[in-house]
Amino acid sequence: MNKLRAGQPVTIVAVGTSSTEGVGASSPKTAFPAVLQDLLKQAFPSSSVTVINKGQGGQVNQQLVVRLEQEVLALKPDLVIWQTGTNDAVNRTDLPAFKRSVTFALTTLRERGIEVILMDGQFFPEAAQSERYRRYQEALAEIADATGVPLVPRYTIMKHLVNELRLPFTRLLADDHFHPSDFTYACMASYVKGLLQAMP
Repeated sequence: MNKLRAGQPVTIVAVGTSSTEGVGASSPKTAFPAVLQDLLKQAFPSSSVTVINKGQGGQVNQQLVVRLEQEVLALKPDLVIWQTGTNDAVNRTDLPAFKRSVTFALTTLRERGIEVILMDGQFFPEAAQSERYRRYQEALAEIADATGVPLVPRYTIMKHLVNELRLPFTRLLADDHFHPSDFTYACMASYVKGLLQAMP
């Protein structure tokens, strides 16, 4: 990301649901947006980096879209991290409607000259048995590919850690076995930092 490398001020807005808000984190400082801000300040010490947490638990993507104008665009961000895909799957949102809603959000942000990173849903015990949940995550990967937006594939990464590397859910998830743990929040932030470092 040019502004970070040039040492210019950068504003990032993290939009999403409870795993952006930080539910399951041991403190606000270990939530994903806060950890990301710390990592970026370390990686780009000459740039003033502000990561604004606009996570709100329980929302489906269309509710995130409703907040887009006043809670995101009004902040004039350089980058938006759009996290979605869990609540729509759990609440059985019509899949084509979900895809249209996500595409609208990403397209609107890109048209305003804002860089975007898309983040899909987490992997948790019930998701392991749900074909419906998997279809929503696959839809997000398809949207990211079609729009040219980088994707943070939480679902795939966490599934690999559980199924292939045998990492227990107790390591990846909070006590509720649904929301991310501090470990996973830190991994999310590290992945986004890597994406930003790789951006032209």
